[in-house]
Amino acid sequence: MAWPPKAVLLLTFAYVVSPVDVLPDWEPLIGILDDATLITLGIAMATRLVPRDIMDEHRITASRHLAKGTRLGWGCLIVVFLWLVTLTALVFVVLKLK
Repeated sequence: MAWPPKAVLLLTFAYVVSPVDVLPDWEPLIGILDDATLITLGIAMATRLVPRDIMDEHRITASRHLAKGTRLGWGCLIVVFLWLVTLTALVFVVLKLK
């Protein structure tokens, strides 16, 4: 992949994890919406910057995997497990602080 899409994704990620925001996250709803909007726009821009031939190649590969019936079950289970571990750790930290 060329460097412009990578740069857009890197900058998007850096903004989202950065403690400095245009609209602070503690603002009800608006603080989170600006991050969600920026993530959506960053991914859309990066997708448009990927050369068409590379995007077509990967779409064909993805359709072949779907046609074969490749399942994403293990990947989904791993992600859900990691979120549950993170949430459990967060609950323990919050309860310990009280």
